[in-house]
Amino acid sequence: MGGKWSSEACCEGQLQPVSSAEVTVTNYAEEARRVRKETGGGPCICILGSVKFQQPESEELVRNVARAVSRRIGRRASIVTGGMSGVQESFASNCVAETLTWNLLPKGQDSHFTLGRTLYAGSDLADRKEIFGLVGDIYISVEGGPGVAQEARAAISQGAVVIPLIRTGGASSGMFDFPPKALEKPSWCSKGAWQALEQKDASPAEVGDACASLVDFLIGLIEKTNQSDPTGNGVATAADKVRRLRMQKRLFEELDLNGDQALSMEEFTQMFRRVQPQASTEVVKQIFACIDTDSSKTVSIEEFETWLNSEASAGFKEAIAALTSGNHVSINRIFKLMDADGNGTLSQAEVMQVMLATSNLPAEEADRIFKAIDADHDGKIDFDEFADSGRVSFSELAEVFGKMPTYKGGSI
Repeated sequence: MGGKWSSEACCEGQLQPVSSAEVTVTNYAEEARRVRKETGGGPCICILGSVKFQQPESEELVRNVARAVSRRIGRRASIVTGGMSGVQESFASNCVAETLTWNLLPKGQDSHFTLGRTLYAGSDLADRKEIFGLVGDIYISVEGGPGVAQEARAAISQGAVVIPLIRTGGASSGMFDFPPKALEKPSWCSKGAWQALEQKDASPAEVGDACASLVDFLIGLIEKTNQSDPTGNGVATAADKVRRLRMQKRLFEELDLNGDQALSMEEFTQMFRRVQPQASTEVVKQIFACIDTDSSKTVSIEEFETWLNSEASAGFKEAIAALTSGNHVSINRIFKLMDADGNGTLSQAEVMQVMLATSNLPAEEADRIFKAIDADHDGKIDFDEFADSGRVSFSELAEVFGKMPTYKGGSI
């Protein structure tokens, strides 16, 4: 890569804190809500990046992304920068004329940008950074140093979507503790679009088109959410929908016991019985057939998500939400980590190894517990027996495996 990455070169250090004590931000979230209201209350796309371009291609990429995104969204959303030189100034300057562009600055500062209106939030740069990380629904990051990584972490923590131009290096490629989640291809993003962000063989125009398509998709989610909420309570964000997609994808992966990217009738039945144990085998088969729209005898992730979003009963959706909540311990992942030989069942040796490692139980007591969990007494524990056992503390096991990251190369 060209250019030398350093904290000094990349951090947003050009704005000087104001000495005035008139503005003291005690609630960044409140300030962020005020800023969103001033922009009109619609979706906000925030721009993150270096104050000085570090890569030869980066400026041309920014120009193409700014033109493509601003043309695609028109006045459906606002573009918000932090009023900094480099990436943010170039982006604002290359948006089409009708774009709703805003530059968020600490009180008393001036961006000198030729395009966009100025908004003020916070008494100094540190305050502005915190607030900026809470304002957007979508963040586009290019290059960047510790400051960009900080704002990206704040954005991810509040559920926003970060679209990194990974190929530009710096924070956007994972440096400076940039949030790892932002570097993973989302389930809703096409492989081609993600490769354009990641690999250098795509042209600047192709990168611009890829970013524009992703932003357009996310803005569309916001618009659909707003249409389905006639009460108008709160501001719908892309994060709400994307979080749901991620939760559904995580659930799908946990149900897909053999990892073949499709749910068999057996895998689906295991899940369904946990949520609605009173359902008969015939009912489960009928539901499976309805979900399997292409009659392939398996359910793809697309079919699964479509079903959850439209056909599943309200009660079932609530149960799914409980299974995929942030506090849910991945029982399936724990089972897979314990299943050393990967045959889909736990032998007495596999269970004893973990029991003795996680507690001070004597071997005799561990043996007794194994036999109690082995409900059909066949000498091994299958997933149903494991998940249904009240004798297994999944939270404790998750904590143990979290301290053993090399155990079978996995972690919880």
